[in-house]
Amino acid sequence: MPREMCAKWSLVVTAMLSLLVWAGAAEASPYEIENDLEQIIRDGRIGTTEISVTVMDPATGDVLAAINDTEPMIPASNMKLLTSGATLLTLGNDFTFRTVVAWLPDAGGGKLLVHGDGDPALADPKLLMQQDLGIEDFLDAIVEAVKREGITSIGELLIDDRIFDDELVHPSWPLDQLNRWYCAEVSGLNFHTNIINVYAKPAKSGSPPSITLEPSAQWLTVRNGARSVSKGSHTAWVARDLNSNKMTLKGDIRWASDPVEVALHDPAAFFGDLLASRLSEAGIGPSKVSRADGTDILPEGRPVLVIETPLDVVMRRCNVDSYNLYAEAMLKRIGFAVTGMPGSWRNGASVVRLVLLEHLGAQTSDEVVVADGSGMSRENRITTRMLARWLEVFLRKDPAVRDAFIDSLATTGPTGTLRKRFKYVELTNEIRAKTGYLTGVTAISGYLIEPGTDRKVIFSIITNKKPSKVPLSAVRLTEERLVERIDQWLSGE
Repeated sequence: MPREMCAKWSLVVTAMLSLLVWAGAAEASPYEIENDLEQIIRDGRIGTTEISVTVMDPATGDVLAAINDTEPMIPASNMKLLTSGATLLTLGNDFTFRTVVAWLPDAGGGKLLVHGDGDPALADPKLLMQQDLGIEDFLDAIVEAVKREGITSIGELLIDDRIFDDELVHPSWPLDQLNRWYCAEVSGLNFHTNIINVYAKPAKSGSPPSITLEPSAQWLTVRNGARSVSKGSHTAWVARDLNSNKMTLKGDIRWASDPVEVALHDPAAFFGDLLASRLSEAGIGPSKVSRADGTDILPEGRPVLVIETPLDVVMRRCNVDSYNLYAEAMLKRIGFAVTGMPGSWRNGASVVRLVLLEHLGAQTSDEVVVADGSGMSRENRITTRMLARWLEVFLRKDPAVRDAFIDSLATTGPTGTLRKRFKYVELTNEIRAKTGYLTGVTAISGYLIEPGTDRKVIFSIITNKKPSKVPLSAVRLTEERLVERIDQWLSGE
């Protein structure tokens, strides 16, 4: 063979071998990362904890790892990814919650109407604090708006919370936790995240401490079953009767500390009484407080004040801070938007399933059970395979929708649910993710994003049935090492 042909043939063979090596590496890489992830799980000291993992390359659609990926799992707060995403796709990224205070003049002295829109952010203390405002500033703003309209006497304060149904608590939520902030009732007129802050200040050792409420509500009586102590542990807690706002402060009070956040019963009625008290203090009434019922047809009236919250604010509070009330309010709000009936867990869940069907196909019916919006219910089920495909949906949307969803997720830093995570592993790329936790359940799902190139990888990790003897820290560290290996794959390692 001539020397020139030998040289050319050598180049061709070399090129073909290079292509084969490249193709082999591309084909092998999914199996390589899956094997690595399985080894991390084996080394994780998580005992018999059940774990499901899906990793996907959205650029190619390739599944890089699938470990028990079709097993329906309790998702805990990863359920918020379904709820917030379905809300974004149903209502649109430009949607705004609007709570309207309106004046309805009539012969009986006139009615002041507060029309709820299900806004979970209405007077949220964290959001008020970001504006250097307190709850009394918020209430004063309503009173001042009424006075600016020249209203000097109010015959009736009318509360309209009918945008949602009257099932305030999901039937599968734990009864012994309904006084906690994360089990707050869900109303068509939410207020102050539907909690009241109970402050306790110690007195002489052995005597009852003093009690202060925020917001101040003189008609509420908190029974004092606590005692002041000068040594030992500070163990303040508050019990609340199941269907009323009768509360009891309990425990040992050693110092004046952060408040005990207590979930209120019937927050719309509480808000009505609270606003009525502030209006009365201003000398303009009302004579009575009423609730709009199902048969009332109310005129729009003359707007006195409109309080608006953009959907992106609600989504971030839901996903970055994992605030359950926000997720449940979104679920019921899309139920109302689609059906025209009062939003409920039933019709909201139906809308979520409809959106999943539209974007992921009929097979999703076997991969998801939607009980509530936040993941507080243990009746929810989802597969990591479906959750990863759901996360992929938003990467195919227009940039405004895509960015609204990704920006609503937590990242490492001083705030959000990832602020204490990934301390013992090193990530090269940006993480945007949603965590989840219930007793025996953990989850973390989201995106890793390469700076500069914007390349992404999708991951979903859910664990269930953690034995009590297995430390939660061991499970979380295993999750983080799995994410670290996925991060290395994205970086080409």
